[in-house]
Amino acid sequence: MCGILGIFQPGNRAQISKDMPFLTKMLDHRGPDASGIKSLHNTFFGHSRLSILGLEESLAAQPVQVENCLLTFNGEIYNFRELHKNLENDGILCSNKSDTEILFRCLRHWGVEKTLRRIDGMFAFAFYDGGCRTLYLARDCLGEKPLYWTQKNGSFAFASEIKVLLASGLASPAPNLAHIDDYFHSGLINGTQTMFRDVKELSPGSFLVISEEQLQPVIDKFWSLEDSDSELSAKSMDSWGENLLEQLDQAVASRSVSDVPIGVLLSGGIDSNTIAERIISTDKQAPPFFFAESNDPATSERDDVDAFLNHMGAGQSANQLKLFTAKPNIDSFIDDHARLTWHFDEPLVFTNSISLSAICQKAQDQNIKVLLSGEGSDEILYGYDRFTRTAEQLSEVTDQNTIFRAVYLGGGEHNADLVDQLCAGKAAGKQQTEPWLWLQKYGRELPLPNLQLLFSQKFRLLSLLHRQDRVGMSHGVECRIPFLKPNLVKWINRLPFSAKYDAQTSRTKYLLRHIMKDRLPDRILTKPKDGFPSGIESWVRNGQSRSLIEGLIFDPDGFLNTYLDGGLAQKILANYFSGETRYEFLIWRFLNLEIWHRLFREGNSIKQGNDAYFKVFGALPAS
Repeated sequence: MCGILGIFQPGNRAQISKDMPFLTKMLDHRGPDASGIKSLHNTFFGHSRLSILGLEESLAAQPVQVENCLLTFNGEIYNFRELHKNLENDGILCSNKSDTEILFRCLRHWGVEKTLRRIDGMFAFAFYDGGCRTLYLARDCLGEKPLYWTQKNGSFAFASEIKVLLASGLASPAPNLAHIDDYFHSGLINGTQTMFRDVKELSPGSFLVISEEQLQPVIDKFWSLEDSDSELSAKSMDSWGENLLEQLDQAVASRSVSDVPIGVLLSGGIDSNTIAERIISTDKQAPPFFFAESNDPATSERDDVDAFLNHMGAGQSANQLKLFTAKPNIDSFIDDHARLTWHFDEPLVFTNSISLSAICQKAQDQNIKVLLSGEGSDEILYGYDRFTRTAEQLSEVTDQNTIFRAVYLGGGEHNADLVDQLCAGKAAGKQQTEPWLWLQKYGRELPLPNLQLLFSQKFRLLSLLHRQDRVGMSHGVECRIPFLKPNLVKWINRLPFSAKYDAQTSRTKYLLRHIMKDRLPDRILTKPKDGFPSGIESWVRNGQSRSLIEGLIFDPDGFLNTYLDGGLAQKILANYFSGETRYEFLIWRFLNLEIWHRLFREGNSIKQGNDAYFKVFGALPAS
């Protein structure tokens, strides 16, 4: 896990050379162990390294430059040892100790597209072939690792984080007003769009090509959710369960490859408990577990976590199961919010980002650089209550646009008309967003449950992956997600719906619960989904935040008053605090948007360095 950046620019080498050290330093938090800059022809690569594999290998240090090729790579290639054997069979010798070296050798030997179809990993990389003066960017299948790009006056730049592109001067901090309604509905602007007008996000499973001869980027897919094979033939739940368990074990084993110690993010839910149980069942030594406690006792999952540890501890010595806990500090909430917003580059989506940050800090304190996470299970195994709620609401609906609207809004329809009014005259409307266009293209042939799952994997999952990446990397911690092994996702997508949802018991993630029976405590298997409670929600609800939120929304220089209908936003806020309406999530969007605006608004100088980030309400975001 690292931070990468680069600039591809015919000419003006002196300016590129001058800016690269500063731009690379902006990613120090992603890679605190080492950094480097390399150049070839008109191309400059920067890299900040978090050392996890091949700690002492020369070709693990980045950027890699051999002869006329450059590589800067963020992430992990989990099947690098298998690829090493393939290379050896072709007469290519390498050390087999660094996935970076293996990736570089693969790219040189097989080319970019053939390599992408062979590798299993989470990654974002840039590869420059000096022989044909061509730059390639690529991003992993599900989008676990971020990659952003921009282009201006013949100069092309990319980076792991948007702030680097803003600081380069090649992208303006002007907001993306054309799609701002998408933000209010889902917490982010989906697809290749971002909150910044000039910055694009490379889609998962895609690669980009640009060259001196062809300065207009060309983007193509090497992996797609939409091209899944037909449904699996009928089998018993036991047979499917054995297959799922085998694939999960393979995913956990591959995502546990590391030259440094790993830990596990643990909650009271079945997903993280499954990951933890499989590790304990197959390894002689249990890893340390990290649990984010809620500030609100009513939402605490501590009893569930203790039940799991007691259940698994029956065959373990007392000192083998180690639990580290942390909770967000309400008193420093706004400082933590501002710090994380700086790392996210876009408004926060989830209140529990601050809880995750607290536990990643705890992992860093214990010298843990890698954490396994149970994310992704809900998106592939029909785990969300909103799925079943929306399906019930649409049980007798036949109009496809009504169905698409419900899937797009994800249960947030009561805010939809207000959002339209708030953004009137600015946003192009949902019909112009990438999620809506995708629904129009793919949604007509899919049964509703399949449509919900695929839509969530395609779009909603990315907000969770952004959270895992940004929060983890703000503490120099890599989060890995076994449930998102691409082959596993494709296989589960082919399962019949009855294997994911049991209509008789209204049980979600049915096959997962089936295989974990007797492996996990009953309370874990039968409890309803809690999400990831943090206690911050009550801070927004109970009025403690009122003066802060009112100060932001009434600010004449704030986002809502500058770009949208600030008067309507103020009415929404007044109605909310008077108890007339229940608009917690809309108020949360307002708060996140305004804090982001103060950090990144037009006119602010992004070029201040890691020791002089913007102060917001007295908060100094840490590097």
